[in-house]
Amino acid sequence: MRLTNTVKTRAGSSLILGLILAASLLFPALSARGASVLRNKDEIGKKLYPQHLILPFAFYNETFDFAYGISWGANGFIQDQMRTFVEVMGSSNSSFNFSALVSDYKLPFTDRLYLSPVVSIGKYGKMKAYIDGNPAYPYEKAGANNSDEDNYVHKKAWDSFVDLNFEYV
Repeated sequence: MRLTNTVKTRAGSSLILGLILAASLLFPALSARGASVLRNKDEIGKKLYPQHLILPFAFYNETFDFAYGISWGANGFIQDQMRTFVEVMGSSNSSFNFSALVSDYKLPFTDRLYLSPVVSIGKYGKMKAYIDGNPAYPYEKAGANNSDEDNYVHKKAWDSFVDLNFEYV
């Protein structure tokens, strides 16, 4: 029974990977240009148009197993000097993450005060936690300098943070 579940999981992961790779072949039709807010003197006062980049991705690691997602970045979206980045991802072990970053947002009714927030929330389905509780190491303190590298337990975990950076220029 266990072998059957493993085979089904691998086949499902291969199908998802194939769909992501096929979709990524369609994305080169979208223009991806370098972002810059530097202007020549003769360009000052002219309207800048936002530049966007959409990038699907996939990877495998120990924490997420097979992970896949999409990211979007823009320069000049909402305000000419502003940069924006959003990322959404999921994984085969029920992990997911959402992150957003805005850089150099000029606050309303100010001339020189800028805000650069970073927001992230994620659920991780299989985190290695170096905490006591592994039955194979009942008398060893997990995570200590002299503890065994295999003295950990797998736990589900949530992680979230908000970072607000104000700049006065």
